[in-house]
Amino acid sequence: MSAETTSILVGAICAVTGLGFWIWLVALPVSRSFEGGFQRSVAVVLSAYTLLVGVGIGAGIGLLVAYEWDRIAG
Repeated sequence: MSAETTSILVGAICAVTGLGFWIWLVALPVSRSFEGGFQRSVAVVLSAYTLLVGVGIGAGIGLLVAYEWDRIAG
């Protein structure tokens, strides 16, 4: 197995594990906190939005570090 394949496999496993924990620890409790179906769905959508914003911020910081790595490490 090549290094690239291993990296992709590790990334996929981390993504699936993270999504599973988000469903277990955030989406299910949020959806059980409300009575109406509309309120439940809005709560889950807002939680997913928050998750995606966090992932986007983390990806942006990671890209910035990768882009500026020569200056940071130098």
